[in-house]
Amino acid sequence: MLRAFKFSFALVTVLFLCSCGARHEKPLAESLESLHIADLHPKDLTVTSFDQHGKDEAILVADVHTAFLMKKNSRGDWEVQSVRLGDRNWEDAKDFAAALQQVRLGRVKSDFEELANAIDKYRKQTRTLPAVQGIGPLVDLLYPAYMARAVRFDPWATEYDYRSNSGRSYTLTSAGPDRRFGTADDIRFER
Repeated sequence: MLRAFKFSFALVTVLFLCSCGARHEKPLAESLESLHIADLHPKDLTVTSFDQHGKDEAILVADVHTAFLMKKNSRGDWEVQSVRLGDRNWEDAKDFAAALQQVRLGRVKSDFEELANAIDKYRKQTRTLPAVQGIGPLVDLLYPAYMARAVRFDPWATEYDYRSNSGRSYTLTSAGPDRRFGTADDIRFER
């Protein structure tokens, strides 16, 4: 059985400025095509908002026509087998989810590196680790003096955790895909 759904996604779109200062938006289809994730026709895409942030960045929110190939499993429950964005080919749902998982894991690694660099800068200046517990107090202490952006949430929308271990080391933790701390999928960084 095939069902078509629409979903909203936020896509950061770069704006280009010409020498006269007038704003020129890169054509939407061309911008999305450069990602090589979908061949979208106007009927497959509805822009719901476009909000500029600063001089060279914006958030584009759009509804994209998406199809899901559904099949019943051995228990008789519907499961997603494949996904299609716009006019692209069917992609195996498990492969699609695995690729997304890899992107999310990469973001956790990048966030941990950014936090660790800020903690190192703080330690170099103060000769001590931040004596706080939890990501909120840590970010309040480090941003903006030691880091360019406030890193607080993991890709699954759960706050990271920070624990100072007796002032000699620290642990950064993501709750991982299940969004619960203390489970097997937690992601830890210790230094």
